[in-house]
Amino acid sequence: MAWPLNLEHDRFLDLFGKGALLQARFNCYSPCPRPDYLIIGLKPRVDGTSFTSITQDDEGLQDMLENSWITVPSMPNALLVVTGDQMETMPVRIFEPPPHRVLTHSHGDRISIAAFYSRPSTTRR
Repeated sequence: MAWPLNLEHDRFLDLFGKGALLQARFNCYSPCPRPDYLIIGLKPRVDGTSFTSITQDDEGLQDMLENSWITVPSMPNALLVVTGDQMETMPVRIFEPPPHRVLTHSHGDRISIAAFYSRPSTTRR
């Protein structure tokens, strides 16, 4: 993420430090006979993590862009990375997390795998 922004290569590694949290979720969205009613598989939201890596088998993920929902293309063997709220609060204020949602399909199940990566807690106990 640092390289295309012309930042030092370890810029984000230094900000994350040790103790970062990684969680995975496997999602199966059942088919809906009337997806034209915009039956939501996952309501609009912004992840509370730093970033999320997603692999998906079919189109159904949408991002908000300029007040319109756009469908994120599903590409074989691709990994989609979506920034979350924690990236917006980092000293490098470059990333703005996009709201996203998941729609259902009529032609069958939709499967995705998401890995959520979070910075370590800065709260002392």
